[in-house]
Amino acid sequence: MPKSTVILAIVVAMAMGTMGASVSTSAETFSTSLRGQVATATAVVFQPNPANPVALIVTEVFVFAIQGMIHTGGAGSPESVSSAIVLVGQFEVVGDAITPQFLFLGELEDAPVSFDPSFPRLPTSAVLTASFVGLDLVSGEFTTVDVDLSWTGTGGRNHTYSVTHVVVDGLLFHSRVNGFVRETTTVTGTIDGLPTPISMDPPGGGPFPPLVLAELGFFNVGELSVSQVP
Repeated sequence: MPKSTVILAIVVAMAMGTMGASVSTSAETFSTSLRGQVATATAVVFQPNPANPVALIVTEVFVFAIQGMIHTGGAGSPESVSSAIVLVGQFEVVGDAITPQFLFLGELEDAPVSFDPSFPRLPTSAVLTASFVGLDLVSGEFTTVDVDLSWTGTGGRNHTYSVTHVVVDGLLFHSRVNGFVRETTTVTGTIDGLPTPISMDPPGGGPFPPLVLAELGFFNVGELSVSQVP
């Protein structure tokens, strides 16, 4: 089975905390840990192009939201965290030709995401309604993407665990994630502000239903450490 997208969300959230950290010795000099609730949504949406009857608009989306407690470094008290990221790539497809229309990354550090039941429980639902400001790499201009998504989780819980070691530019990144995800999760809603707005709901406005993977999770342990490679 592919690894949970919730694991990716946790690791990325912890990695965001490394920005600005100084790693200057062979010993471990930076670490961060996160305990919290996570909602993720990955989708591929197919839509016709009204301006070109032989073209198809394909949109790829990754959204995640995290709420919980984060502890950075070896001292101090944990702090609350509520953040979200949206990644969007929109392409026009005509035969074998693929032309980027929109490439976007947006981040919110104080995201208005809500989980039910609230932290520190494995959620059965989540809602994210927020506006993300970021750079469209195709046009080179800043723009706003509006996300309005609702997650619903059912069934029991599945255990998920991951340990990774990655070396980048002489730095060793070690992560460990341990938690649970709902057996089944669905997500509905819309993402606006794109050249062609999309819906996560079938039929998705196109000739094929959207391909959607959603997860709701809770993690007791999410740890990331950074050290120089000896």
